[in-house]
Amino acid sequence: MNLLPEWAPNLHPFLVHFPIALLVTAVIVDWAGIVLRSVTRTPFTTALYLAGTLTLVGTFITGRDAAQSVLLPGMAHAVVEDHWAWATGCLWVFGGVTALRLGLRGQTTRSYGRLLLATGGLVGVALLILTADLGGQLVYKYGVGTRFVAVHADRQESAVDVGSR
Repeated sequence: MNLLPEWAPNLHPFLVHFPIALLVTAVIVDWAGIVLRSVTRTPFTTALYLAGTLTLVGTFITGRDAAQSVLLPGMAHAVVEDHWAWATGCLWVFGGVTALRLGLRGQTTRSYGRLLLATGGLVGVALLILTADLGGQLVYKYGVGTRFVAVHADRQESAVDVGSR
């Protein structure tokens, strides 16, 4: 039984925006708390990091599965590999920051500890932006997971060749 709509190639596109929104919000709230010298936002920020990291794990897993279930034009294979590599980096960075935040509950009120964790969040957002950019290229440049590639695959044309005419 498939719960996805007929037009959806897999679950990945439904999940991908949750970790982006949650983790970027977590980093913004984290830095706002530092700039405003507020400790009261720390539990909320940790909850955002936790939710964002958990959805990141789900998005990563569904993305790996998605790559096996969609038509990939030849030129997109290298982009998929880079997308996976950056996504793995996101998992490590946000997983580490989230684990530290959970392990140091209440003890991160010292400014240098909060700065270190918030800086880790910024690094994670940079990786997230690179990962998202590559994912966008896969969809909008190469047509991965769209009907466009499936329709033109029988003509032996890539999405780039067809789209550039």
